[in-house]
Amino acid sequence: MAPKPLTYILLYFPIALVASLVLTAAKEDGAANVMRKGLKTFGLLSLAILGGGVLVWAVGRFV
Repeated sequence: MAPKPLTYILLYFPIALVASLVLTAAKEDGAANVMRKGLKTFGLLSLAILGGGVLVWAVGRFV
């Protein structure tokens, strides 16, 4: 039985958030600084993926 698409969406949030925090922790000092910049990185990554998805959908739908 293959996983449902909703499962992929639900797994995106913890995996991408942890990856953003780990990559930020390698560059920054201090827990507050790591959290702030890690959450900012997670937000930008999510925005880029969402924007790309909308662009692909629009091209596929209207072109």
